[in-house]
Amino acid sequence: MENNSKNKKETIISMMVLIFLIAISVWYAYKIGLLFCGYYFADDHEIARLHGGIVRDGLFKTMQLWIVADTNLRFRPVYWIFRVMEAYICGTHIVLWHLIKACEIGFCAWVGYVFARKMHVPHVAAFLFGVVGFFGSQCAVVYRLGPQEPLALIWMFMGLICLVKDVEQRERFRGWRIGFHICMTIMMLTKESFLILIPIFLFFIFILELQQMHNSDRTCREIIKLYLKKYVVDIIYELIVFAVCMGVILLHSGVSSTGYAGLDASYTLRDYFNGMWKVWTGDLLPYSILLIIFMGVNICLSIVYHKDKKFLLSRLCEIVFVLYFVLSQSLLHAKTGMSERYLFPCITGIFIYVFCMSIPLWADLVGKRCITTWTIEGLLAVWAMGMIFSSQFHALCLNYVFTCSNNTQMLIRLSELAEQNGGKDCRMIVSTPYGEWNLAISAFMEELYDIDYVYSLSQTSSTD
Repeated sequence: MENNSKNKKETIISMMVLIFLIAISVWYAYKIGLLFCGYYFADDHEIARLHGGIVRDGLFKTMQLWIVADTNLRFRPVYWIFRVMEAYICGTHIVLWHLIKACEIGFCAWVGYVFARKMHVPHVAAFLFGVVGFFGSQCAVVYRLGPQEPLALIWMFMGLICLVKDVEQRERFRGWRIGFHICMTIMMLTKESFLILIPIFLFFIFILELQQMHNSDRTCREIIKLYLKKYVVDIIYELIVFAVCMGVILLHSGVSSTGYAGLDASYTLRDYFNGMWKVWTGDLLPYSILLIIFMGVNICLSIVYHKDKKFLLSRLCEIVFVLYFVLSQSLLHAKTGMSERYLFPCITGIFIYVFCMSIPLWADLVGKRCITTWTIEGLLAVWAMGMIFSSQFHALCLNYVFTCSNNTQMLIRLSELAEQNGGKDCRMIVSTPYGEWNLAISAFMEELYDIDYVYSLSQTSSTD
């Protein structure tokens, strides 16, 4: 009876947090003019192309064409399924696109909050876990319409929630485990940088089993055997899907076809090490410092409160978990550095270690109401607030709105010039300093204003 009352209270609080996060996201987007700002000319020109493709070829044909075309360079089929569906629902109504984006960000933060609560993180710390990651240079995902990271994060957190529920349940019910597999599979097919996290999520199952049995009489060897016996089918399934996805990338898409990430045979080990060092000392530096501090505190607590081999194995596994996040993502982006939205997978791993592994550990070792726990949690909250207020989040959002407004006015003026000089028969040459802007202007003029003869300078040089 007491558990039912506690679960009901937790559900009510969770729903209130969801409503608050989505409401504040939509309100902020409306307040700064983000909902009505227009086009940015980066990623969002795909909206025009997708809408035109749906009108000409239909929904499923357009979906197929974009997935096949993308596979030549990348491997994100689920992202394009969602993208085409959005274009089918929203058309070229930019207000609807930004409204969906605002709701997506609020929902993503909420799913992160729910996962942290399932890991026994206090409400305030769980809220910070879900929200703080959207501040910093990676805040571009809040206003830009192209990034896949929020969608991949949603599926990742939902999968981890299912995993925690599966480990904690007493009765044998496979629904949570099936949900884990569905979410992880969709996550793998949404963004490549999340695909390489699958091995560590299988290792995360073992960490959860260790935590679940830390008070039992089972030895480390017995827990390992139980883990392998209990999850052997699940491990095989995930590794097969992982291998298939990696096979497509290695044999078809290529590991160096994406300019900002991947592996390159011309790079030496020294080049990669230097690139990874630049990643650690760049935009990732505040999070790296946070990780080092918390890792040091946990090691000190492990020495002071040394219990048994299971306890030490848990701490070691947690360190392996977070280092896999940091090293894999750093290696992936060693060529050009890691900034903006590309920080998300790495930051998420650090936050899981800091919020979801460290805080419950302190509560277990020194008590929830101990002054040491309060002090460390207070310092963490101060750090989070510092990241929020130093991120220039509001200024970056306003700059985006300003740029979009100017770009939209440019499109209107170009369409007027075209109408004054022959309408559909007008041939127009447009060039900007940014290559993607040239593509965007052509796309918008052709799809929105029915002006087919718009070239960038690079296009005109090939047609002369």
